[in-house]
Amino acid sequence: MITKIHIENFKGFKDRQTIELKPITLLFGPNSGGKSTIIQAIHYMQEILKRKNFDPRGTVTGGDVIDLGSFENLVFMHDMFLPIKLEFEMDISEEKLPEYYSEIEHDFYYSNVDQYELYDCIREINTISVKVEVRWHEILQRVDVAIYETYINGVLMAAITLDNYTTDGRSYYKISYFNFGHPIFPTREKDIPGMKLDDWKGKIPKSFIKKMQESIFTDDFIVVISLFYDLNRYVASKERYSLMSNDLDLKLKSNTAVPEWGKLLPIDPNYFGEDKDNAEFYNYINFFTEVLSMFVVGPGELLVNELNEFRYIGPMREIPPRNFLPQPIPDQLRWSKGLGVWDTIYSKPKKFLDNVNRLLKLLKVGYNFEMKSYRELPMDSLLMQSIKQGRVFDDINLKKEIDKLTTRQRLYLIDNERFIELLPQDIGVGISQIVPVIVGSLDQKSSILAIEQPELHVHPAIQVNLGDLFISQITNKDCIFLLETHSEHLILRLLRRIEENNNQVQSDFSLTRDKLSVVWVENTEEGIKLTQLPVDETGEFTKPWPKGFFE
Repeated sequence: MITKIHIENFKGFKDRQTIELKPITLLFGPNSGGKSTIIQAIHYMQEILKRKNFDPRGTVTGGDVIDLGSFENLVFMHDMFLPIKLEFEMDISEEKLPEYYSEIEHDFYYSNVDQYELYDCIREINTISVKVEVRWHEILQRVDVAIYETYINGVLMAAITLDNYTTDGRSYYKISYFNFGHPIFPTREKDIPGMKLDDWKGKIPKSFIKKMQESIFTDDFIVVISLFYDLNRYVASKERYSLMSNDLDLKLKSNTAVPEWGKLLPIDPNYFGEDKDNAEFYNYINFFTEVLSMFVVGPGELLVNELNEFRYIGPMREIPPRNFLPQPIPDQLRWSKGLGVWDTIYSKPKKFLDNVNRLLKLLKVGYNFEMKSYRELPMDSLLMQSIKQGRVFDDINLKKEIDKLTTRQRLYLIDNERFIELLPQDIGVGISQIVPVIVGSLDQKSSILAIEQPELHVHPAIQVNLGDLFISQITNKDCIFLLETHSEHLILRLLRRIEENNNQVQSDFSLTRDKLSVVWVENTEEGIKLTQLPVDETGEFTKPWPKGFFE
């Protein structure tokens, strides 16, 4: 799950600000205070990593609602010389980094590394972060990702940077940093068998030895083969173990600093020299590339997978027309205005609609859904002609003709008091606005469901029950509801459920304070500022609520 977002120089954000995401995250603040900007930062990160669209207007999930307006509109104060910096942190304690393999087998070194398994390091990983720095490239006259960084357990692991020294109008990218001394790698004190550089003679080209001495190792160090399996954290001198240099200059065959997901890093093989007849040497280089890719590409790929599940419901949800025809395959773009929700209802089995009705009952809206199926009978069909002539049962195979007819479905709302069928257009706007919230919460697999004003056009009793709706959904699955709201009723219900849990009150909607994040967002002279408003176990805020918002 994505747990933190860091934003700097993005729209109204100047200095680095951090939002902590919990399963239920509420954004409060005055109008035009910057709440929607946080959601837009997620859209932008998705565009950067998924589509490599660094200078976007529309977004893959924002539809017609989100228009970012290009880099110049996104950067703070429209200052084209400032970099936009976005960093997303994830909890992967129950996941592992993806692995990448070359086509060439390379098992010659496994005999040396039995006691120093790479997976011992991987098991130490709890959090990852991906940070991008997007800036206007003056030489190339375009927006580009100047820096792509990965962090493991909060410590910088690797960086890909844009090489600004371009002489042919092209841009070059390189791995400029790798943290061989990262804490997840073995400690200095371990007794690690080493191997002198002289022992490599005849196995590895002199050019590679020279590169290791110049760029990775210092002259008097001994190469430790077993620790190269653990990403070369250490080299050993005759007297002591010593850290490698973390600064690299590995040129990539790439047109962007953002890696290709699911693929090995395209390291230029000429960096290591050439020895076409030395298969052992190339196996060694391939292995180095595989492990490097795990720590450089892997975190970004996990984040992209989460952002693929990101959904957004905008502040004004459309009511489907009377002749609404659902798309057979739901489109993310239609979610932003709410129509994707109705597509989803039509595409799901009956059990899903039953769950929608269960939540409608929880909210006490007074309606439930019913799906009815119909056969379309064309006026010029044989069956219609036979009906008109009164001979339908005599002259045709009735079942055969009926089976030929197209089946259509129509969704009705049933008034629970009068038991009459209504279309969404026949009832108040409030119901049409709350249905996307219900369906979105049910259909959310993981990642983030961002909703602007979930309480829109509904009265206080329903706003209160929205709190229980969100609690019911985070109880059974891992997901985050990022809610931009002004509803005092919603927050009061959540605080009440925390208090009841502390008092051990039996409830179907138990909530603990670690599942709730309340963020105050305001625009100041120094840019947008975020203030976390912690809640204690009794359901009380531990900081004063900003004046002038609630009574």
